[in-house]
Amino acid sequence: MAAFFALSGMLAWPSVNKDAKRFFKNSLKHILYPYFLYSTIQLLIMNIFSNNLNIPAPFGFFEFRNMVVGHIAQFWFLKTLFLIHIVYLLSKKYSNEHWFVLMCITLYSCTALLPLPGDIGGFSAFAIFYAIGIYFSEQYIDWPSRCRFPLIWAGVFGLLWIMFSTIALSKNIPVSEPILLPASIAGTLFVFTLSGCKYIENINPLLYIGKRTLPIFCLHVLFVAGTRIVLVKIFGVSEVLVILPAAILAGLAGPLAIVEVAERFRLRSALGLG
Repeated sequence: MAAFFALSGMLAWPSVNKDAKRFFKNSLKHILYPYFLYSTIQLLIMNIFSNNLNIPAPFGFFEFRNMVVGHIAQFWFLKTLFLIHIVYLLSKKYSNEHWFVLMCITLYSCTALLPLPGDIGGFSAFAIFYAIGIYFSEQYIDWPSRCRFPLIWAGVFGLLWIMFSTIALSKNIPVSEPILLPASIAGTLFVFTLSGCKYIENINPLLYIGKRTLPIFCLHVLFVAGTRIVLVKIFGVSEVLVILPAAILAGLAGPLAIVEVAERFRLRSALGLG
């Protein structure tokens, strides 16, 4: 998740400098609108199929207020990203990137001292990576394409990421804890370096998927969970080695199929799919 926020910051910097108003409108259209739309859809589906969830729980009307005062499942990412976009726009207008970076560092430090609630906690835990992306955007966004032996660098960062993450998992450390900063940075550098390798960036299937990350994010849980429910409840299949690849395939193929249908009927924008 840290990598997503860092890359978002790298891409936000040139967009805001080029046209801040358009950036704001795009944030409403491509982040806030999908957040409310697919949070609602997922809540309704969870309500209908409550007994089939891993942890069955009753859902009521008041669950919908969590979209405003909290968040719904994985969609916390979209809400947090939108809030960071807005704060960055305000800081850009009334100060500069340096103050924004310092504010994010300070808030991240607070997560180790104070139990920050809800949206404030999510903002504080991940805004620092967005700020790092902004800070290095102009100078280093094309660094992987220019550096020598990018695959070796990707391997180094990948090994560090696995090492730090394994230690964290063995100690059951929550993902928002500041002690995970080394793992988050190493993982971000791994993704960033790998994405700039000419061997990777020219693979058409990856480019195709990369241009449709928003639909995959918004819809993948429905297909992953649906696949598990169908295999376990209907066909009686409970082997992880069967469910895992089937769920991953469904989590990719399902959203991509919906995007293709939406594009054919010119509904992609109306459906909040980018």
